[in-house]
Amino acid sequence: MSLTERSREFLAALRKLYEEQKGPVHYEDVAKAVGVSKWTAYDMLRKLAADGLVGVEYILNRHTRTPGRSMVMFRPNEGREDVHAGQTKHGGHLPFGEELARIKKNLVACLSELRGSASQGIWQGLMEKLDRASGPAAFCGYMAVLLVACARLLGGNSLDAVARLMQAGADAHSALVVFSGAIMGMLVVHPTVSREVTGKIAGYMRKFQDHVDSLSGQERSLLLEFVREIAGPT
Repeated sequence: MSLTERSREFLAALRKLYEEQKGPVHYEDVAKAVGVSKWTAYDMLRKLAADGLVGVEYILNRHTRTPGRSMVMFRPNEGREDVHAGQTKHGGHLPFGEELARIKKNLVACLSELRGSASQGIWQGLMEKLDRASGPAAFCGYMAVLLVACARLLGGNSLDAVARLMQAGADAHSALVVFSGAIMGMLVVHPTVSREVTGKIAGYMRKFQDHVDSLSGQERSLLLEFVREIAGPT
């Protein structure tokens, strides 16, 4: 894809800050570096993220008066100036296992929060990733993380109960269906989850199950292993 000079300026600023801070960068820092308003920087970084050039992470902010609120952070996706996220330079998709590994690497901060006190901000970020996901591996990977986030937010022993049900599955396909169906059922009956949220997740769920049905046996096993890793004990 071709980039404008303005886009390249924002990418260069983000890369420099990312190297200096040794981690994801807040959009206000990019705004100061480029000399624009924070909202201009946010909009440009979101556009670059939609093109697969920038990654988005939602990191729990423990240093404000509202410590449960997530901060939107950005990082450069190196080597992807001519590639959409999840695609090769020739327009195809990464091998299934490689795509899941890429998702896991890019969501390290998010997965860390899922093992602790995940927040609603993580849901929104994952839904945005699902809306842009290209290919079955990317969609299934992000959907698995979203479902684990949902189970964490439901509290109690929700995820432990689902894990036990998954172990009872006769094969990877059955375990994945149980995993997704059980968490969806919990969301529907939970009093604090809105109909709008459950309706949107239900739409993702139908697509997830269609993808699971179409995967090969090896791909289902890889996806199940991915689910078990991110849903492991805290």
